[in-house]
Amino acid sequence: MLGILKELIAELKRNSEDKQVNGVRVHRMNANGEVENATLATVAVGDFIVIKDNEQVPADCILIKSDLESHEAFVKTAALDGERNLKPKMCIKQLASRYTELMKDPTNVSYMPIGVECIAATKDMYTFNGRISVNANG
Repeated sequence: MLGILKELIAELKRNSEDKQVNGVRVHRMNANGEVENATLATVAVGDFIVIKDNEQVPADCILIKSDLESHEAFVKTAALDGERNLKPKMCIKQLASRYTELMKDPTNVSYMPIGVECIAATKDMYTFNGRISVNANG
């Protein structure tokens, strides 16, 4: 009986934490190319999100553009791996340099000629196998 009560308490705690994470606010680009407020719970695969300094974001993102000339962003992963130092994440330079061209029709975000193929999610957060393709013709 004590074990069941312990499991119930743990499940209630997980549920509460999930609601808190799902309620995190993000800036998502809508179909008109405008940035709107949304929550992590409403972000779907293929959505474009704008990440500003010190904002919490979903773990599974591809960095397309950074305001830094070095085409990088710095990510805190303490919640995932316990490490407190910032880790650099690099944009794919070919995408970053062509960002304006790739986004030439912001009223049709589905136009973005980028395709991503990757393996199904695994528990190994240090490994990613995938491929990004860009349709040069737009």
